[in-house]
Amino acid sequence: CTYADCGKSFSQYGNLKTHARKHTGERPYQCSYEGCDKAFTQLGNLRTHEIIHWPVKPFMCTYPNCGKGFTQRGNLKVFLITTKALLLSLFLGHRHIRLKFTRWKMYKSESRITTFCFIVRGRVCQLINHYTHLME
Repeated sequence: CTYADCGKSFSQYGNLKTHARKHTGERPYQCSYEGCDKAFTQLGNLRTHEIIHWPVKPFMCTYPNCGKGFTQRGNLKVFLITTKALLLSLFLGHRHIRLKFTRWKMYKSESRITTFCFIVRGRVCQLINHYTHLME
């Protein structure tokens, strides 16, 4: 790579060309779905992105009356982790908990139960146990 302070080298010209886009900001692979302005440096990243536009969502949230679906398992996992904190706090009447202010940690015990500790402004609000299969 000829850019200053980079020092990376590549055995194939195509890899160098793709790498150079990090320096130039070039994003030649544009999403073809109407209303989406995303663009990518690599074709593979574009293809991965375009999956989110598919009408079929094979990974569905299991919460009652949610109906939210995802095209990728990892996105469902993130949704379940972040939404679970909010849903449980509302269910328990802890309406003062807000995700943006809440820090939580996950502890795994030998009994395969996961404990979520909700901490708001330095004090423990509630300890809740869930089976780890909900996290998978």
